[in-house]
Amino acid sequence: MAKTKMHFFITKSGEVCIEDMSPFEFDILKGNGIPLDAVAGDDATNNRIANHALVKERKVPLPASGEINKLLEAHNGAIDNPCEIKQHKSKKYVSIYETKRRLLDEYTINCFLCGHKCGGARAGRGECPILSKSLYNQHFIHLGEERDIGTTLAIEMVGCNISCLFCQKGELIAAKTGNPFDHNLWDIIEKEYSRNSFNNISFLGGNPDQSIRGIVDFLENSPSWARTLPVVWHTNGYSTKTFYQILNGLVDIWVFDFKYFNNNCSTLVSAAPNYVQTAKEGMETVCGMSKDSPVIVRHLMLPGHWGCCQKPLIDWLKEFKSHIVFHPMRQYRPLWKVREKDGDLFRVIREDEYQAISEYAIKKGLVLTRLRYS
Repeated sequence: MAKTKMHFFITKSGEVCIEDMSPFEFDILKGNGIPLDAVAGDDATNNRIANHALVKERKVPLPASGEINKLLEAHNGAIDNPCEIKQHKSKKYVSIYETKRRLLDEYTINCFLCGHKCGGARAGRGECPILSKSLYNQHFIHLGEERDIGTTLAIEMVGCNISCLFCQKGELIAAKTGNPFDHNLWDIIEKEYSRNSFNNISFLGGNPDQSIRGIVDFLENSPSWARTLPVVWHTNGYSTKTFYQILNGLVDIWVFDFKYFNNNCSTLVSAAPNYVQTAKEGMETVCGMSKDSPVIVRHLMLPGHWGCCQKPLIDWLKEFKSHIVFHPMRQYRPLWKVREKDGDLFRVIREDEYQAISEYAIKKGLVLTRLRYS
């Protein structure tokens, strides 16, 4: 289902803010004489073969013992050093995609792939789609992403492993309703969009991490015309090192949404205990694997969270300043379950707060990203 609804709000200063701007919104705004400041060009445009297509030809040797950790090591070796793997007749080999499925099958028997480390209990209660068929809400061409991404085909996956009080997509958290997500979606995309109308494909949500099994199958069945279509992966940061290692090799651009730097905040506001250590280890893993793949670190600024989250996060991120671009996001709104009793969360970010955070990040040496349209 393509996007058909427009969500926007107007700030006190008269600034029009569009949520997930598509050509649908762009044409409406342009038709009503509302100017948009465009950043020239798309940095993400290229014609190289995307990672998900490159790995299709790679084979992974199956360990004789069948130990899951050895299979993960073999998988990582095939991703990082494919030229070093020489096939022998005495060994059995499977594809990268089949290896990822085997790893997911094993690691989800008692699932510890996200920060909840629930052993699969959340899937049994219908709160996590990782063991069931993946669903998506809608797909649409998104114009308003960072310049590093450019124009992207966004696919909103259903399901999320945290429950932010302020979620702009609260309807996507439950993993029970949506459109079937399978390789047939490629045919729908080809029929609805021209091939030169977007530069890459973005998996977002909700949170796509919980739909990894369905996305692995989807990418394995990608048509030949999608060989140069890079994958942009949006993660909320609440997945483990092992999860990102299984995903490795399919992603061309990482968008790491680092939400908190205080576990009390993450637990109270998003029901995500031990978020900080989980996200730190996850981001270290992503930066260690990504090599030439851009890593965009987003941080949705919450009002009243300077000392507990924003400042210490920036202080920590400075160690990665040569590897990431930082996007302090100011579009927080008190939506979904936020109430007046929630204090500062019941208001928006002030301009002086945004400027203070941006200036502090620049002072610490972080490179701030720019949106394609503002």
